[in-house]
Amino acid sequence: MTLSDLNPHWAVPNSRYNAFKITLDDPPPDRLHGLAITCPGCTLRNGTWRGVSRLILWPPGVPDAWYSRPGRWPMDGDNFDNLTLHPSVLVNLCGCHFYIEDGTIRMV
Repeated sequence: MTLSDLNPHWAVPNSRYNAFKITLDDPPPDRLHGLAITCPGCTLRNGTWRGVSRLILWPPGVPDAWYSRPGRWPMDGDNFDNLTLHPSVLVNLCGCHFYIEDGTIRMV
């Protein structure tokens, strides 16, 4: 499974970090941005990303108080095909546990 299978978008905070927009446009390189995807475990169980909850994965530097969990991940790469996040992502709500490595999802 790849990131492209999870309907990926960029999540770009506004200047006050109290709201954000979801976009396919490349985020400005000087702004923090997150990754919005559908849950890979739920997508596999349902056979589609439609109707599956969206996760927003934020990088370090976006305070926890401004945006919800599941946490913060350093991001390497500049597009959905080569993006890597470490460490792994654990979604408490459904128990999904996965890595994003070079644009590919690896379930744990």
